[in-house]
Amino acid sequence: MSKGVRLIIKKEDKYLLCQHNQTPQYDGDIREPDKIGMWSFPGGHTEGNETEEETIQRELYEEFHVNNSQAVRYIEKIKYRTTTYKIFEVSISEDIKYFDKSEIVNIRWFTVKEMRKLAKSRTLHTGHELKLVEKSLL
Repeated sequence: MSKGVRLIIKKEDKYLLCQHNQTPQYDGDIREPDKIGMWSFPGGHTEGNETEEETIQRELYEEFHVNNSQAVRYIEKIKYRTTTYKIFEVSISEDIKYFDKSEIVNIRWFTVKEMRKLAKSRTLHTGHELKLVEKSLL
């Protein structure tokens, strides 16, 4: 089973979600084409012997060109398909002005109330996103 991180990034009372334009490719096949365009947390797979902190830093730079971030706290671990993701609340010290258009179609900040609407309309990628944000509020 592969490993990765997903990042809860909060700004005031809103949380950053991304719409990815593709899903991971395995053996050349796109898995879960129905998930393309769904809202999810930023993050990705751990490469080689990276630590979790190194994975967080690399993913934030690759996806948003953010250089200054800090894992504030570990929330929990979830299993999704063939990957175990550790969920971290992350603090960033700069505004997001860029996103990698080869992976991401759109980014947007959502309130918890707006995320509940996404969950109700089944437009969250894994369905775990709302539960994890609510847990981060505890």
